[in-house]
Amino acid sequence: MTTDKPKLVAAMFSTYSGRLRQFFRSRRANDSDLSDLGQEVFLRLLRTPDDEEILNPEAYLFTIARNLTHEMEQKRSRLPLHVAFDGSFLENTLSGSDDPATLAAAQQRVENFIRALERQPPRAALAFILHRYEGRKISEIAQELGIAKITVKKYLASVLRQLRSDSRTQMDVPWT
Repeated sequence: MTTDKPKLVAAMFSTYSGRLRQFFRSRRANDSDLSDLGQEVFLRLLRTPDDEEILNPEAYLFTIARNLTHEMEQKRSRLPLHVAFDGSFLENTLSGSDDPATLAAAQQRVENFIRALERQPPRAALAFILHRYEGRKISEIAQELGIAKITVKKYLASVLRQLRSDSRTQMDVPWT
């Protein structure tokens, strides 16, 4: 690599960032993760020792990207494929009234809410549950899932937006 590494990396970014996005998309990366993955590739490229000579920068760049997708798959494999609430969530929500009609309506809203949440991507649903129900901070969720804080924020916003737009899940439920 040359002595002016930042300029070379900037030139590579403008040349290869689109192809890297396609590369990550072809390996089932979430759209919300594409920018983070691309940024990580170029950060790793910047961290290479100055005395290391790279004969084929394009091949080296995509080798970094391939290693990053492998790391991404390992992290995904450790995440739950299905997110479920425990019984206490349902009991706490339904314990507010003795009226059978009110209980039935509340139970229906809870079931609709759970079904809507289960339709979300697993990582987004997990981030939502960790934040909303376990009270975790965004930085804690980001660290646990191995993603950027902004990605956690995007997941939370996306889940809330989709839950609000779901016609079966009304926002008159007390936990949203």
